Amino acid sequence: MNSWSYAELERQVQYKADWNGIPVIYVRPGGTSARCSMCGHHALPEENRQLHCPNCGLTIDRDENAARNIVARGLRFRPVGSASEAVVQEPPRRVILTVDADQSTSKLTDEPTS
Repeated sequence: MNSWSYAELERQVQYKADWNGIPVIYVRPGGTSARCSMCGHHALPEENRQLHCPNCGLTIDRDENAARNIVARGLRFRPVGSASEAVVQEPPRRVILTVDADQSTSKLTDEPTS
């Protein structure tokens, strides 16, 4: 993967996500490492790749802070409802006439079979 261009990495991620039915949300990463992931204020850089927020007092690794901000931006586009609220359409029931003849005729005529 080290020899891949960014476009190839993006293409591979999109391909694998499509293969598994997972949506990919593209987020602009600009400014994500400069803002505090807790309160949104401008964070100040410190030693050893750390950021410190003077507003809320958070001290965090700048890469972790950027990752949190990217996730927060991406979550703005997710559906509001939970998965349990999703409506799933039942697939149509396939009837084989020679095997299910009594079931298909009883549903068509609404008469009980004897």
